[in-house]
Amino acid sequence: GKGGHNACRSEPMRRRQSRHPHPAHQHDAGGAEEERNLADRSALASLAAAAARSGEREVTERRAADRERQRLCRAAKKARRTPSKVLRFAADASLDGLVPTPAASVHHAKAAVVTGIVNDDLLEKRHLPRGGIFHRWNREGKLEGLFGDGVFDDDDDAYVRSASASKRFSYELPANDPWVKRLVEHVGGRLRDLGILHPERHYCGGAGLLLSKQHAPRQSWHTDYKWSHRVFERGLDPQKRCVPYPVSVLIALHEEGAWLRVRDGEDIFVDRYGAVVFRGDLTHAGAEWNGASYNWRIHLYFDSIGREWACTVPRKGFEAREGRYITVIKPPDPE
Repeated sequence: GKGGHNACRSEPMRRRQSRHPHPAHQHDAGGAEEERNLADRSALASLAAAAARSGEREVTERRAADRERQRLCRAAKKARRTPSKVLRFAADASLDGLVPTPAASVHHAKAAVVTGIVNDDLLEKRHLPRGGIFHRWNREGKLEGLFGDGVFDDDDDAYVRSASASKRFSYELPANDPWVKRLVEHVGGRLRDLGILHPERHYCGGAGLLLSKQHAPRQSWHTDYKWSHRVFERGLDPQKRCVPYPVSVLIALHEEGAWLRVRDGEDIFVDRYGAVVFRGDLTHAGAEWNGASYNWRIHLYFDSIGREWACTVPRKGFEAREGRYITVIKPPDPE
């Protein structure tokens, strides 16, 4: 019938109309495409700007690192040529006719610098490279946070808060490790040859690996041993002319060396592979570090033993797996 004919005609028309969208629909589709193109161009521009900022930041950081390296070099050169009460001695120096002696420098000036106390052979060239043992210990999380500033604030969380913000880390070297034994015997032997340590009354009470990352602040002033111990009131041993009290030994491993900040005296610089040997009652602090690369040091504690000499590095706490750990001593008030 007529109605059926009209229905047959309307279907092809709808199909033809569907092949030719309304101009308004074409405009909407084109607008959406243009918006997507604009968004893509904007994203690419943002990525390019971010890459440019990153490149500029890398250049700025590299220039800052170069300036810091130059500053450290200038400070080291000045420290080497500036007369100091803290005397410098070669690790293989002979004591014959040597006045004052290294022990006298430690006793009267609170410290002595010993150059070349370790070498590449002792470090076995496998500890410090980027893939070396020290870096692996750091990646594996074996190094623990070490205190920085504010460690003696008057609250129970002071140490944890100080260590978490210090960018400093430490690892107590295992005493039974063959390499640690060789290190301690070598350094202790050099210090006995120089007359600082007694042949029988000093022994290593602890050995630690220290790491400072970039922007590590200066530590709080502290002493390594109990400064009030009466052994620090004694003079040089009348027979051996060595010191009768414990000493600390800080060995520099970074190519720019290391600094020891001293509260009541002059700061002490030591070149790479050298050591500063200082009295256990010296009020000092680990120096700030702004270099681009990690600054590694080794810290040895040489306790004194004997009825009148006995003084050991202070420890506290106990964990079955780790043992008692070395603690830090609040120094006396400034004079």
